[in-house]
Amino acid sequence: MVAYRPKEIRRLYLNANTITVLLMEFPLFPLAKKVIDTIYPNFIANVACSMRLSYSWSLYLLIFCSVTVIYFAV
Repeated sequence: MVAYRPKEIRRLYLNANTITVLLMEFPLFPLAKKVIDTIYPNFIANVACSMRLSYSWSLYLLIFCSVTVIYFAV
């Protein structure tokens, strides 16, 4: 029976995924925001209200840090 050491498991699975997750966060957050901003008004078409749909750059930074921390915690 062949067993992998924790260091080998980390190198095989976690390290490769970490780079992918960190690199894909930057382009996908604004893209997801754009898609949601486009479809959201259709979901609330019969509601008479207004909402501010813009985010400041610091909120994007907070989201990036939160996702990164959660990724490493999991």
